[in-house]
Amino acid sequence: LILYNDWFSHRNLKRQPIDYDIISYRNEKENVILESSYLHNTVHIHCVIFVKKAKNAIAIRDTWGRHCNNLVLFSTENITEVSVIQLKAKSSWQYLCDIIRYLWRSYGTDLHWVLFTPDDVYVVPENLRHYVAYLDYNKTHYLGDDVTFWGQL
Repeated sequence: LILYNDWFSHRNLKRQPIDYDIISYRNEKENVILESSYLHNTVHIHCVIFVKKAKNAIAIRDTWGRHCNNLVLFSTENITEVSVIQLKAKSSWQYLCDIIRYLWRSYGTDLHWVLFTPDDVYVVPENLRHYVAYLDYNKTHYLGDDVTFWGQL
């Protein structure tokens, strides 16, 4: 949180309390920018969902998925209830590589941060934005648990 607050203040941004009625009933001419809106426009998060169940994908799309800058649903199954990109892969590694290739071809330099998650997880993208805002997305970062493959870390 300290690093985020430093990042925030270095952008010459200031926080101030605001009446909920002003947020709810504000006139578009009013010069009020919410911190959440600023972060959404500044820290882009592409959410990639590994879909197994259509009902989970629909729930994500209708709830927390709206807070992602882009929501992309992938599956190895033919799911028709929601717009899902179906990929046939021989292994989970090939599946992940095919998804990354798709993202790079589709979004290229617009990719800032990518969140990969299965369809049975609830995510709060705003919390992730706070966590990565001060990091340079042009540099390599791995945020997650360390995994050991074949004795290598």
